[in-house]
Amino acid sequence: MADVTITRKNIDGSRYYIVDGVPMRSVTTVLNVIAKPALIPWAVRETVAEVESSLRPYVGKKLTRDALDAAVSRAAKASDFTRDSAADYGTRVHDAVSLWLKSGRKSPLPKDDTGPAVEFFRDWLKREGIEPVMSEQIIFSTEFKLYGGQVDLFGYRPKTKTHVVIDWKSSGGIYPEQILQAAAYAKGLEERLGSPVTEAWIVRARFRDGEFSTGEYCVKGEELEQAFTGFMAAKTLDDTLRALAQDMKQNL
Repeated sequence: MADVTITRKNIDGSRYYIVDGVPMRSVTTVLNVIAKPALIPWAVRETVAEVESSLRPYVGKKLTRDALDAAVSRAAKASDFTRDSAADYGTRVHDAVSLWLKSGRKSPLPKDDTGPAVEFFRDWLKREGIEPVMSEQIIFSTEFKLYGGQVDLFGYRPKTKTHVVIDWKSSGGIYPEQILQAAAYAKGLEERLGSPVTEAWIVRARFRDGEFSTGEYCVKGEELEQAFTGFMAAKTLDDTLRALAQDMKQNL
């Protein structure tokens, strides 16, 4: 890759990669334009569960105003707390995997709750026959309307002599927008390297509440092209909405 200066910056609440002075919206920021309808029922469930937990001790007893206010306050923050805890776990998993990769895959497994995830990712790479090439690699695209991102892992399959992109996840499942994200990374890295990236993977592992779950999904060939087309459609929609918002702000 040619040497460029890259920094990260938040602009009006959105994450950008500044590449030689040119702002490029992050892939994850672009994909925020996609509605996530499952989030609302999830937030409702978290709120109701917190209300029930807080008020259960008062069944058959007098409920004071202070206790009610405290229960409502905790319930209002319940989904944010769960989201932030999951984000913290995801960050720690990424850091642990990155450390393991940078050690030449020689460092011991973490002893905390990230250990099972790191072990799964390690075994998954071995099973798939993928050799790590670069981790935590920042990519950007000037060809496809300026976007940037950070690839968790760029790998190589010696048997087929092909390149792959892998995005580690610690979410509760694998979701369609994550596939679009991996496809955008694959195309951006392909552009920067000048050689094809033939597979884009989402590989998921999470340890929560004493339970460990995993999953994986790959797009390649025509599916990879379709996923990237989907990302570019989201990028176009995001660009359009931002332009309209800016115009309305200036003219209303």
